[in-house]
Amino acid sequence: MPNRHKSRELVVQFVYQWSINPCELRELAASAEFFWNTNTKLSDENKEYFLRVGIGAITKIPAIDERIESLLKNWKMSRVEKVDLAILRVAIFELNFEESEDKPDLAVVIDEAVEIAKKFGAKDSPSFVNGILDKAALK
Repeated sequence: MPNRHKSRELVVQFVYQWSINPCELRELAASAEFFWNTNTKLSDENKEYFLRVGIGAITKIPAIDERIESLLKNWKMSRVEKVDLAILRVAIFELNFEESEDKPDLAVVIDEAVEIAKKFGAKDSPSFVNGILDKAALK
């Protein structure tokens, strides 16, 4: 599974892009395919993962956002940075909704989300993402 981390970063970028400029759900598969083909220099080995998690996370956003909101204390969803929200949406999808045989374990999902937050988020993003996902793991 070479470059699963890079593929996960691309999923977060795709979910973030969709949150800024959403397309109709009927166009989601074509949009994901275009995003992959335009933004990756990777082999297609993780393309299935990218499509499954990217499309899955977006189609489950109402349930995922409800889960995230239940984990926020003294914080409103509207205050969550869009990058952090994309990271959380992907991680919560993998933790709670992923049904494939190669589903990563809890520690991998949290670690990867924190690493992506370090790369793309603000200064406090890694600790924020880690805190929310730690709560998600307990519930």
